[in-house]
Amino acid sequence: MKNVKFLSIILFAFMVFSVMSCSTLTTVTPQTPKEKIYALNGLVTSLAQTTLTLYQNGKITKSDVATAFKTLNTASVMLDQASALYYAAGNSTSNSTSVTNAQLIITEVTTSLTQLQTFLSSK
Repeated sequence: MKNVKFLSIILFAFMVFSVMSCSTLTTVTPQTPKEKIYALNGLVTSLAQTTLTLYQNGKITKSDVATAFKTLNTASVMLDQASALYYAAGNSTSNSTSVTNAQLIITEVTTSLTQLQTFLSSK
């Protein structure tokens, strides 16, 4: 049981370090809608793991977990929609309606996930 708790703490520390590193290291910023969708899907996965780790360590409540996973599920569905719109435009970066709508969805998901990330980082 102690090993599981220790591993959870190590995983949590790694996840927090990873999230914080991304904002401080020089990294390539996703440019195209396709790249942004991939990056945001990765963030959804990371935030899901962080949420579970925080819950296992007693840092957040069941209600917090439910709210976080509702946000993550919604983000995932919206990213699927953005991806479909982007591919409907033929993977173009033009200003077609589909690409514009995909970019609007990406912006909304980014805002939502940033708010969740801020909440989880405060715990």
